[in-house]
Formats: sequence, structure tokens, C-alpha cells
Amino acid sequence: MGREESKEQSKEAAKEKETAAHAKKVARVDKQWEQGAKDTSKDAADAASDAATVARKAAAKKQEAAEG
Repeated sequence: MGREESKEQSKEAAKEKETAAHAKKVARVDKQWEQGAKDTSKDAADAASDAATVARKAAAKKQEAAEG
């Protein structure tokens, strides 16, 4: 019985070690995401604003060309 118990304890220890390593990795990745996370909520608004500006400038050039 000693061999089986020892083998079982070894398996449990290895599993605990893997679980701890995984938890450590997840914590590290989460920390990186917190530091590197970028707020992209304004990007869509900026793109729409840029498109509107381009359209206004094109309309102004077209009107200027028609008048001149």
C-alpha cells in the first residue's frame, strides 16, 4: 500500500503545482491587460467626426469650383 499511496500523493502534489502555476499566469496576464487596456469608446466617434469633416471640405471645394 505504501507505493500506491505515495504515487497518489505525488499526483496530487503535481496537480496542485500546476494549478498554482496556472493561477499565477492568469494573474500576470490580467495585470498586463489592466495596464495595457485602452479605452476605445471614443474611436468610433472620432472616425465619424473625421468622415464628416472630409465630407464638409469636399462640399466646400465643389461649391468653390462651381462659383469660381
